[in-house]
Amino acid sequence: MSDGIYQTSDADYRYFQKRFQYWVDFYGLKEWKIYFKHEDIEDAYAYIIISAIGRCCTVYLSVNWTQKPSKEKLNESAFHEATHLLLGKIDTLSRDRYITEDQINNEIHGIVRVLEKVILKI
Repeated sequence: MSDGIYQTSDADYRYFQKRFQYWVDFYGLKEWKIYFKHEDIEDAYAYIIISAIGRCCTVYLSVNWTQKPSKEKLNESAFHEATHLLLGKIDTLSRDRYITEDQINNEIHGIVRVLEKVILKI
């Protein structure tokens, strides 16, 4: 890690989008409308804002990084944000004041089903 500031390029941004979409497809999250933005983010390489009710999200790739962007790190960031999307509904439910145990259990079961599909190929 260096103390310098590195900038992500347009090519990095396109690669990040491609890898994010790969992980979304891997998880089978086909019902989401996805928007991307390439702008500076404080204290993160990437970030996602999720609207579980509207089934849409905005994924940000930071322009400024504290290390030189690599395909490996861009892919890790894309995977990380796509996994947040996988967990997005349960995150939203956890913040809901009037959540029922059945809602939580149903969403957890849905996540388990996704993981069975992608890991065990069930």
